[in-house]
Amino acid sequence: AELMEPVLRFCLKRISDRADAEDLAGEIILAALEGSKKYEIASPEAWVWRIAHNRYARYVRRRKEALAHTFDYEQWEGFEPEDGGDFVSELIRRDEYEWIFRALHTLSCDYRRLTISAESR
Repeated sequence: AELMEPVLRFCLKRISDRADAEDLAGEIILAALEGSKKYEIASPEAWVWRIAHNRYARYVRRRKEALAHTFDYEQWEGFEPEDGGDFVSELIRRDEYEWIFRALHTLSCDYRRLTISAESR
């Protein structure tokens, strides 16, 4: 019970959508409680944080897979490859930027600033 608030903060820090963060925090706490009934746990706090890390990694993987299978056709409305590029090249370029943007937002604020400042040198 004392780890519920820190687990929620952990999720909120990494996930911009509050509802998704709350869902993930609930999933983490539920998994920890279910596991505590099945196993003898020497360090409950370490157990919860290991579950939090694993569930967050699973969340990121599911989001990545879901994004890979979606395509926003509205963003291409009016797209004209007259600028010398072609549709496929533009699609690849936008996809690369999207992944970079999303990856940066999984980092904490300090690491994100450090990464951006290192890249701009």
